[in-house]
Amino acid sequence: MMTRRAYFVVELLLWFAAPLVFLTVYVTHYHYPAVVILEHLYPIALITAFGMLFRLILQRLIPWRALAQAVNTVFCVSVLSLLIAYYALVLSGLKSWGKVISEELIGAYAQQAGGLCESMGLSFPGVVAGLVFVWAMLAGLHYAVSRRFEPLKQTAPSRYPRSLVTVLLVCAAPFPLHRLLDYTLLTHAGSQEPFYLTLHSGKLPVDGVDPTIHYNDTYSVQEKEARLKYSVNPQAYRRNVVLIVADALRADHLAVYGYERPTSPWLTQQVALGQLQRYDNVHSVCSESNCAMAGLLASRYVPQLPSDPFTLPQVLKLHGYKIVMILGGDQTNYYNKRSLFGKVDDYYDGSMASGYYMNDDSFVTERTKQLPEWNGKPTMLQFHLMSAHLLGKRLDAFSKWTPVKSYGGKTRGEPEPQYTNFYDNGVLQYDDFLRQILETLRAKKYLDDAIVIVTSDHGDSLGDRGIFSHAKNVHEALIHIPLLMSGLGAVPTSLAVKPFISQIDIAPTVLNELDMAVPATWVGTPMHATLEAGRNKELILFKQFEFAGVFDGREPGKLWKYWLNNYSKEEFVYRLDRDPEEKANVLWQAPPELLQQWRARVVPALAK
Repeated sequence: MMTRRAYFVVELLLWFAAPLVFLTVYVTHYHYPAVVILEHLYPIALITAFGMLFRLILQRLIPWRALAQAVNTVFCVSVLSLLIAYYALVLSGLKSWGKVISEELIGAYAQQAGGLCESMGLSFPGVVAGLVFVWAMLAGLHYAVSRRFEPLKQTAPSRYPRSLVTVLLVCAAPFPLHRLLDYTLLTHAGSQEPFYLTLHSGKLPVDGVDPTIHYNDTYSVQEKEARLKYSVNPQAYRRNVVLIVADALRADHLAVYGYERPTSPWLTQQVALGQLQRYDNVHSVCSESNCAMAGLLASRYVPQLPSDPFTLPQVLKLHGYKIVMILGGDQTNYYNKRSLFGKVDDYYDGSMASGYYMNDDSFVTERTKQLPEWNGKPTMLQFHLMSAHLLGKRLDAFSKWTPVKSYGGKTRGEPEPQYTNFYDNGVLQYDDFLRQILETLRAKKYLDDAIVIVTSDHGDSLGDRGIFSHAKNVHEALIHIPLLMSGLGAVPTSLAVKPFISQIDIAPTVLNELDMAVPATWVGTPMHATLEAGRNKELILFKQFEFAGVFDGREPGKLWKYWLNNYSKEEFVYRLDRDPEEKANVLWQAPPELLQQWRARVVPALAK
């Protein structure tokens, strides 16, 4: 028979084993500060204390030992299973998009677990059956160990079951739960502790759209002043603006950008007919959606983001525009992303699409068909499409390339045809949804006099350099994005090598075309000025967590890319005009004076 002390040690190990393993990965692999170990073990200790008190209470209230142990087993295994499942979700979020999963996101995907499983190529009933089987196995093991080694023998039923000790235990049990609630909800604001991030990163914060992004207070003050001082042009050319953003769409997997597969037949046709103009060498400011959309709409690099950005929709709103947004995906529950869009006259996203999986672009086209015919009021329409995204719903009608397999849950490995086929089918599907949206808008006369922007927030990695998904690096697969527009002047075509265009240049280009003032705090440049000059005037910044770098197209015909890993301190330099796939790091060939300039721009950005 195990001694009480030994059993106590085993019980502690049972409660603390999973948290300690998780924290080891959380701190060492994802570079969170070591202080989170103590911050996280405190609530775990409170949970453990409640678990032990619960067991003691059961022993005193239930006179049958087997029943008391069975109830305790159900409680312990259920709590530990939830804790392990939570750790798995946190690590999955960090691996997939670089953030601790939020409470809102857990709730949103729990409600649509069937669609989520389908998008990842899993059987929902099979997943449920597997989880139930694992829980039953753990419960059986826990019960067997408890029956064999429980040192406290159950006594005969007492004439006074509510003894003083029992009453004290019952009174003490709520205390650790109260402290747990207080700790997770009310204290240590700004902490990187996972419970805190989960409970708070999806809430509307007082200091920014996304609590995982570090906002600059100076820029926030400047942004507020720019909004107050902004002057509306009563003579502005108020044309409609249509912005269509694809999630996780990389330029080099579009046929219109030279990809060998016909993944974009409609787009290719529109460019050939002169309905859309293609722009080359366009890059996002980061490789994750929130910071990319903030950069696009607020014309800001990631280190310069204010907490309340002055965005393109807000500028157009001041000029009397109606703002309409129909967005695939759950933008409401994805780390407070909806607050980025500000006041919208007509808003609809995946969280509102009853009867649809949130990442099914079918509801976007159906909602578009419900729009009234254009009444002449200047309107901005913004769309978000999820077909190319890893979690987007794939329709059988677009399964052109086989075999297919979702790369959901896969973070490392080499490219395989089945994963590429899965992605390319999604791109083909996106092309058709894009066609449906623009044809519907044309029929409803929204395109009679409009600027149309077709782009993406960021790219995606399909095993490039051993990486899958996005938000993990700054390679071209992740930040080289498509951009096609109509309603602008002709693009200079004589340049053999086009200069770089940043995501932050799109909004100033639109305002310049509409003869509206560009907010004083925006840092982007109207694209035609850059293309007419044939070179970039300044370095173009990009950043994703510990990775940051610049594009340098200041010398005509030369496209330099430099980036730094702030953890390993490794530096990378590529000549994208010669090596667009980044095969050769030519750090040693870079002119010393350029290296000095690049480092001077990048190092301060990593400190923010």
